[in-house]
Amino acid sequence: MKIKNLLFIVLSSLALFGCSDARFETIPGQYLDLIPSDLQGNFRFYSKDIHNHRFDSLLVQINNNQITLTNSRESVNKMIHLDFQLHQMHEIYILGFNDMTFPTLWNLLVLEPTKEGMKVYFVNENKFKKDDPSNIQKFMGLRDLNYQSEPIQPNGNSDGGATPPLASAHAGPSVAQYYTGTEEQFRAYFDSELKGKDYIVLTRERGNKKSKK
Repeated sequence: MKIKNLLFIVLSSLALFGCSDARFETIPGQYLDLIPSDLQGNFRFYSKDIHNHRFDSLLVQINNNQITLTNSRESVNKMIHLDFQLHQMHEIYILGFNDMTFPTLWNLLVLEPTKEGMKVYFVNENKFKKDDPSNIQKFMGLRDLNYQSEPIQPNGNSDGGATPPLASAHAGPSVAQYYTGTEEQFRAYFDSELKGKDYIVLTRERGNKKSKK
């Protein structure tokens, strides 16, 4: 994978652009009005796979109401309640953002504070085949969402003519799936399938202490 593409994935993921592909009916945990102090501060993501000073790290700055992500070329701001919601479940935090295709459903990240910074878990289905059961399905219910799909519109080709649409791209009823369940079920999924297994680390910058507010 190219350096630029890898950085874009990391930046997009943390900026709530949808790396977590599983959809949920609700965000588990207790609703928070502001970002708590143990998540606040300046953090840095370092990639062991990148050896270029322009692309090998990402600065994540968190205060009580926004997350700012900065690399050598750009900066992205995300505001609580406008771009994401935050819930708490004991020592972990669940960050929810509206699914890009179905805004009434939620994509989730789990944030786990540590002494050195925090661990970020992406809540993905981890399916190799479309019809395979996901690891989430072992703990939570899976429901269908019926919707009316739109046909793919033909695009002009290089000689000015129209490219015919794919045979499978007709309009008609389609089905998306989402997960539903209790907080206890989500916690069981996290403890069994995610905790300590698959995450990225945000390291708190030296000299940067948690806010006391």
